[in-house]
Amino acid sequence: MKNITLAIMFAAKKHDGQTRRNKTPYIYHPIRVADKLKQDGWPDVVQITALLHDVLEDTNTAKEELIVMFDDEIADAVDLLTRKPGMTEDVYVSNILSNQIAKAVKEVDKIDNILESVSKIRNDADYQFADHYVRKARKYYYNKFSKELNTVIEDAEKKLEKSKMKPSLPDFSDERMQFFEIWGNYCCTLHLNDCQIGAECECWTYDPETITWNQCKLDIVDNYGDITLISVDKSVLPELKTI
Repeated sequence: MKNITLAIMFAAKKHDGQTRRNKTPYIYHPIRVADKLKQDGWPDVVQITALLHDVLEDTNTAKEELIVMFDDEIADAVDLLTRKPGMTEDVYVSNILSNQIAKAVKEVDKIDNILESVSKIRNDADYQFADHYVRKARKYYYNKFSKELNTVIEDAEKKLEKSKMKPSLPDFSDERMQFFEIWGNYCCTLHLNDCQIGAECECWTYDPETITWNQCKLDIVDNYGDITLISVDKSVLPELKTI
């Protein structure tokens, strides 16, 4: 238990200031991975490796630090979980599969990443990221780890397919979000300032009767003066429905 506490403190310090794609503190991820491994009955050495699994790749940690702070077995497993420059995914996965500790950690790491990537798809960028990640998981990880990971990949693919069928809700938390009226319609976009005359701009229009946002493209033409920027209370917007 002492080593697990030390690993949590060590990882938290190394990942301090780092965040995940969803803006949450990075340390939450390795803690979730370690906790699931604990629930699945894996020993302390695997849980510790899980807590440390990203420190070589994403922080200024050296393998020698892990050897001194923990031991060779943990340091070797974390090293295998660290993607080296120029290393192909095939080689990376093959190396991990050669080590039982690294394999156990990578499986749960992949599960957590997939679940996180598809949990909240608020815009096209989120969808594209999740779609690419899940496709890659299917190609390199499917049928190489466990039925549980296979199921997570399959469920993620189904969720992405459903998400593809309907527009995403705009990311109202983005500071670049601009709200405007054009030809009597209530609209918003993330990139209004980047839109050029004669080009199309991704945007959403709001239908007050159905309380829905509909994704569309705005044609920027010479009569740019027809666009009036307006102030909107963003705090109420996420409650609106989307079709």
